[in-house]
Amino acid sequence: MLANFFEKTKPINIIVLSLVFFVYYFLHLYLLKNNGITQTSWTSIYLGLCINIIFLTMNTLNFKKNNVSNDNLHNTFILVLLYGLFPKAFMSVNVLLISLLFLLIYKSIAQFKPKLKNQRSLFNAGIFSGIAFILYDWSILFLVYILIGVLLSQKLNLKNIISPIFGFFTPIFLYFTYLFVLDKEIWFLHKLFTIPYYSFSTYPTNVKYAIFVTLTIVSISILSVLPQILSVSGQNRYQYAVAILTLITGFTVAMLKTHKNGSEFLLIFTPASIVIGRFIKTISHKKLKEILFLGITICSILFLVINSKQ
Repeated sequence: MLANFFEKTKPINIIVLSLVFFVYYFLHLYLLKNNGITQTSWTSIYLGLCINIIFLTMNTLNFKKNNVSNDNLHNTFILVLLYGLFPKAFMSVNVLLISLLFLLIYKSIAQFKPKLKNQRSLFNAGIFSGIAFILYDWSILFLVYILIGVLLSQKLNLKNIISPIFGFFTPIFLYFTYLFVLDKEIWFLHKLFTIPYYSFSTYPTNVKYAIFVTLTIVSISILSVLPQILSVSGQNRYQYAVAILTLITGFTVAMLKTHKNGSEFLLIFTPASIVIGRFIKTISHKKLKEILFLGITICSILFLVINSKQ
């Protein structure tokens, strides 16, 4: 039923999917309030809601434009279900902004045209990575992601290397100049030499379970689809390779975050929904497809309730 309902991008399907997101969002707020967690301000609530809506809308449009949605809403529905697994992502404004910037970078790489001049697109992607670096140190890996993405497109040359690097340092230079005027450049230099601290044990038990469920589904999806992808060439293989690269980069950046609560996994929502959606497309048995959708939905709702209480 779920798989069939989101098979088409009809207005009624989009409306229902939007309602599902709003139910998730406000249920999370209710559970926070019901458990006495009141440190979240109304500014964060509304700002988080606005950024999430932009994030979901941009993802849906990119899925369609990059031909990874197969003219259905499966990917977007899975993305909404991922919010249930990691509800802290709803209102973590800093992570939301970084994820939105990462999405813009992904958009530039996914729509990279090997036969065209893409210096402006790469320069913009570099700017986004520079802004993300200002917000979070290890977003510098987004620059590496851009260069590897150019390599995957088989269009690696001096101009395509310099453009994102120059773009990356543009906002950083402006920001450093601003801090220099305020006599706070020492703070910026300290930021450049921050040593990451990684500890998986910092996650609550239920968040670890959510991570395990997500990585298991993603791993099964990749292993099931990869042989088919490797057997073909062209834009489909490039799009899938970019999705895998996005997944690896997002996961690495999330793991390097010092203070973890699960919200950082928003960085993998986009590529995870792509690979899971691609896996679902390969399932020809309708009942099996429905069971998979239903299973992910049940897990999402359970973790939404459990993890919103922590």
